[in-house]
Amino acid sequence: MTKDIELSSLLDDDDGESVPLSRNLEDSPLSLNNCQESHAAPFKKVFIQRILLPMFGLVCIALPNFVAFKVKSTTTLSSYTTLQPIIHSNTTYGHIHMAKTGGTTLNGILALNYERVCGHKGYSYDYVQANKRFKNSENWRSVSDSLTQKKLYNRGRVPFDIMEEIGYEDCDWISQEGNWDFWLENFLASSMELHLPCRDPLDHLMSQCNFRHKTFNCDATNLEDEIKKCVVFLNRFSLKLAGMTKCYDYNLQFTSYMKLMSQTLLSRKITDKYVHRSTNNPRNKTKECIWYASEEFRQKVNAIMMSNYDYYSFCDRKVCVSMVLSYFVLFN
Repeated sequence: MTKDIELSSLLDDDDGESVPLSRNLEDSPLSLNNCQESHAAPFKKVFIQRILLPMFGLVCIALPNFVAFKVKSTTTLSSYTTLQPIIHSNTTYGHIHMAKTGGTTLNGILALNYERVCGHKGYSYDYVQANKRFKNSENWRSVSDSLTQKKLYNRGRVPFDIMEEIGYEDCDWISQEGNWDFWLENFLASSMELHLPCRDPLDHLMSQCNFRHKTFNCDATNLEDEIKKCVVFLNRFSLKLAGMTKCYDYNLQFTSYMKLMSQTLLSRKITDKYVHRSTNNPRNKTKECIWYASEEFRQKVNAIMMSNYDYYSFCDRKVCVSMVLSYFVLFN
């Protein structure tokens, strides 16, 4: 007696085609022919026909489906496990936004392209829409949104109290324009690495004069006062932060530094082209007397700045380079 059972399996072969499974009960150890040849008693034949054979048929039907389910489950699981997990660094990166060092642009570009950027000049979670509003406005400072509590504030210039309200728990890169002690009050030195852009002191001084609409007088008798009337917000850095601060060359900010951050931060799902936000009037260097003064005079001005302000003394090559990590490409 021969019975053929044709079964279609859910198992897939390498090409994804359905693979039919055939079972010939005549070849089975439990086939009726094999039982007859064993001269079993009549009741044993009845037992085999009525009980064992139906059970064997059920196993033949159920087993391929069970195996297929396991294979599909395993495949589905493996497709997820092949994804790279998001591993957060134990270190949070802080950008000390010194005035007139390109920090507004840096903050905006990073917020537009990477996740968990939290800055006074923009956050990742809402910067794509903010960037669109800036694009459609002649003056980005005049753009109004839900953060416009007072003049000149919006999602491209977040009020400090709103930043405090949001918190910094989910931030990988933080940019702040506040006083230097902000970093010590909010973060442990062991978990925070501060990044400080270092700009040539004289060029930086002239940029600050331009920002404040001041003209530096090279013939002034008191050079300290001439410098003081131009400098702006140099209290954002203190040598008390030296142990947790790494510095980099301002001229490499949008090349080497940006490349470093691209390897460190998580890319955004949706990005856009950054809309530049100017914070300075164009400079006319031909009207800046310091570039026509003697080398001795420029060195004198430079020395005063090094002596009076922690930012410039820290950024001096002898100090700064010894503090930076090897992955920063800095001064020649």
